[in-house]
Amino acid sequence: MTDVVRISDGTLVAEVQPGFGGRLLALYDELPKGRIDWIVPAPASSGPDAPHVRAGCFPMVPYCNRIRDGWLEFAGRVFDVGAKHPWPGAGHGRGFLTAWTIEHRTSGELDIRFDYEGKDWPSRYRAHQSFTVAERTLRVRLEVENTGASAMPAGIGFHPYFPGRGTIELVADRQVPITPDFEPGIETSFADGPRYEGSPVAPGQVRCLSRWSGRANLSWRETGTLRLSASPTLPFCVLFAPPGTDSFCIEPCSHVIGGLNPPQPRAGSGIVILEPGNSLAGSISMECLLSEQTGQD
Repeated sequence: MTDVVRISDGTLVAEVQPGFGGRLLALYDELPKGRIDWIVPAPASSGPDAPHVRAGCFPMVPYCNRIRDGWLEFAGRVFDVGAKHPWPGAGHGRGFLTAWTIEHRTSGELDIRFDYEGKDWPSRYRAHQSFTVAERTLRVRLEVENTGASAMPAGIGFHPYFPGRGTIELVADRQVPITPDFEPGIETSFADGPRYEGSPVAPGQVRCLSRWSGRANLSWRETGTLRLSASPTLPFCVLFAPPGTDSFCIEPCSHVIGGLNPPQPRAGSGIVILEPGNSLAGSISMECLLSEQTGQD
């Protein structure tokens, strides 16, 4: 199932593999002197059952981050979320473990979707993801719709991996402390808002920002600057540096880490309760600006 789809505009190219969890495999410039990667490239996979890789950018749907012990309590019922992950419990939803179906594609656009119905979630749902490359920018939109007959909790987000050895500008007003068991604490304010430079956290550590600006600038001296923007429906931002690598993640999310841990959801967690027929959507854009020297080579 190496169904890799390539969309492009000028020298900017995005590669997506719908059959590998709807994952963005790569975003790069194809220049005469060679290829410049803006995210950590992921290898094409044989399908959604392939081992998890710390690369590319995958969708988080119908929830973000982890559910402790893989058990969801909702509306007086308990659901065994389970799933195949490289860590205890469940995490990042089912979208990145599922084969998506191509609905529409052109040279610069791709629309994909998947439908899900199972005993591990309170209702049937449908997820859509669209990719557009234009004007030096990749735009990705993610939507989840409750297509069943019962209410369901919902969350969405994006999990990109960026190469290290760069600088970061990212500002937020608040943060949510996270315990080692991925339980959210009480939201606290920063005096002036944190501004990060270099890797946002130490390898293996996680931070959860709330009410962030929705923008981050990532710069690499030898290549240029990536401007990451997120829609207002993604008010949380998770910072993570995978151990054993020099990459880092800036993950725009609709809800806090552990937002579905028992006895969640709670007020302020960002969890949305979707009634039948309702939907939740969010988007990110990555504007890729080559340095003057690189662009002239």
